[in-house]
Amino acid sequence: DTMPSHWNVGNNFYFTKAGFVIPIISGFISFLSSFFVLSIIWKSGRLSSGYHLIMAFMSMSDIMASFAVSMTTLPMPRDVIYPFEGPSYGTTRTCTAQGLVYAIGTALSLSMNVFLAIYFLLRVRFRVTEISFKRRIFPIMFLVILVLMVVYLPFYGLQVYNPSPYRSYCTVSGYPYGCNE
Repeated sequence: DTMPSHWNVGNNFYFTKAGFVIPIISGFISFLSSFFVLSIIWKSGRLSSGYHLIMAFMSMSDIMASFAVSMTTLPMPRDVIYPFEGPSYGTTRTCTAQGLVYAIGTALSLSMNVFLAIYFLLRVRFRVTEISFKRRIFPIMFLVILVLMVVYLPFYGLQVYNPSPYRSYCTVSGYPYGCNE
């Protein structure tokens, strides 16, 4: 067997049926909820508002991450060494794509959450106008998005996104887990 002896496979939640099904359900609900928020913003025609633009970016980011999570083990290579209950139909490339989409989605979502907090701090506490906020903060926001893309995209070819015994989706991990070579 290729599994190291220090792994207690019997007690690993991610190898169970629940570890396969729960991320599908929660990821799908999150995906639909963010899609719903995005459609409300889009239909309202308020993308010119700083708040709505931040929320739109946050929703798009969450859609990316939620989609990646909801795919669970499906994009993992068919010959994955871990005993997941869910099937694996992918390749190392589909696993890498899943890990990259998840990483970018969560990083962007976290960034948008920070910008939302900054938005409310500046608008409520310091009474910064909407125009002033957009003129000063939006360039920084778009620079952060660009930097995150520049940082994450080169990892696509480096095989850093792999199956992990501690997630039911591909993420940054050595493969096999703990192997650094």
